[in-house]
Amino acid sequence: MKAVVIIASWGSGSTAVSGYLDKCGLYSCPPHLHTIDKLTPNSYESIEYGSELAKLFDKYTFKEIGKSEDFVKFFDTWWIDECAKANSLACNSIVLKHPLQTFVLPYLKEKLNPSFIFVTRPFDEITRTQVRRNWHPIMGADGAKHIYSVANNFFTLSSSSFISIPFNVFKNDRELRNKMLDFIEISPSEKQIYDAESFLRRD
Repeated sequence: MKAVVIIASWGSGSTAVSGYLDKCGLYSCPPHLHTIDKLTPNSYESIEYGSELAKLFDKYTFKEIGKSEDFVKFFDTWWIDECAKANSLACNSIVLKHPLQTFVLPYLKEKLNPSFIFVTRPFDEITRTQVRRNWHPIMGADGAKHIYSVANNFFTLSSSSFISIPFNVFKNDRELRNKMLDFIEISPSEKQIYDAESFLRRD
């Protein structure tokens, strides 16, 4: 099963990217976390996966509070189950999205050998989203700076390839969206592309 890992902070536009990929036929491991934000009611973020990551890392300090072996035990079983669900729907790719997964990138690389998508956005825009959603301050620029730093260190040390997706370009540039699909080596049907493009234009 092909794996796609989205690396992003809160408020970075990763919901649009993961939703786009979901419409392109990737399995996004529902049930998803839903929000009170009318612009992004569906986060395309697995509730179960996110819950386990939150047991391992405090989402307000990013400090490790759980045991890595417990997360690995969970993930080994969960991934097998999600692959079976994806196969039952004729999906051959799974997309994973959660800010806290940034802190387990070495494990995900070893376990899944995924395609990495690094979603970025200007810090002032991230903060505006954080304020609009009345989120904790760590979900604004400060958290984004830390997540981006950890991700960049990972890419440098692991020599992993990735595609950089500036959100403000992604939402306006069909060529970049096509480049992303080429990078993760998927070929959606015309109907899937239509649904994905319609999803992106819904607002």
